[in-house]
Amino acid sequence: MGGPQSSYLFILSQLFSDVTLVIDGIKLPAHRAILSKGSEYFNIMFLSSFVEANSDKIILKGINLKAFKVVLEYIYDNFMFNMSRWTPDGDRGFGKLLEWQSEALDFLIDGSDKGFNAVFEILDSARYFMIDDLQKDAVSCVVKVS
Repeated sequence: MGGPQSSYLFILSQLFSDVTLVIDGIKLPAHRAILSKGSEYFNIMFLSSFVEANSDKIILKGINLKAFKVVLEYIYDNFMFNMSRWTPDGDRGFGKLLEWQSEALDFLIDGSDKGFNAVFEILDSARYFMIDDLQKDAVSCVVKVS
């Protein structure tokens, strides 16, 4: 996974985890504060009167696990990057292609459906979880090949 080494301490780790996300029976430990900072979807969920606001386990239905892991990595990497003060507040984070973008871009250049599907699954998840910057990055990945 890309990004600062410190994100490895938290992403998909039980360390200080306060919520478990479940997709297709796979348990993903996570941190409410980081999810809330990176996703309007989770921010609304955790600050509302929804049952999930106080639940230790949240089942996410109809979500592509591989795409969600990219979304999760994006959320954690950007959170840790911005916390490291390597950029001023308000910066979009890395401003570079993440590992998944490079791989998807290679597939897109080759004209492979696999690359398009990967990017569109990620775009779909980014839209669902309301992560504007990741949506922009996924679209720019497709535009670069057009």
